[in-house]
Amino acid sequence: MEDSIKQALIFIFSGAGATILGFCLTMLWSWCDNLAKSKLVLKALTHDLLINRDTLINNLDSLNQELEIIQNDRYIVKPLNLLNQDFLNFLYINLPKKFKKEPNLLSEIRDLSRLSKESNETILSRENYRISNTAMSNYQNRMKIYDEILQRQENELLDLVEIFLKK
Repeated sequence: MEDSIKQALIFIFSGAGATILGFCLTMLWSWCDNLAKSKLVLKALTHDLLINRDTLINNLDSLNQELEIIQNDRYIVKPLNLLNQDFLNFLYINLPKKFKKEPNLLSEIRDLSRLSKESNETILSRENYRISNTAMSNYQNRMKIYDEILQRQENELLDLVEIFLKK
């Protein structure tokens, strides 16, 4: 009888041990998977912000050129490029621990997203005006106003992107 009790205890403890080992391995795998996803999300976020930084620099170059020549009734024909706004969606997929540890980062990235959207709306409005109203008597003044607004918006965004990329 003692042998059967010993065998039963061995089976119980073996089963419990296997269950605990399986649980620990599952938790370890989940932790490693989340870490890998977080790294991918941060890499994609950084990539999108680098693309936006380049777009902002190109747009600012065009705006600065146009503001220099606009008084002579000359304009830049090339339209400004829109900013990528998908970067916030990466965070909704899997919020990296970096954002959980520093809650201000999430607020800052949301501000970047909002300002990018505002800038895109201004770019679209400027482009619609530029194409449709060249014969207007106040065209030069309106384009100058658009350019100055965009210059301010895009400089602010560029500063925020640069600060965020350093984090």
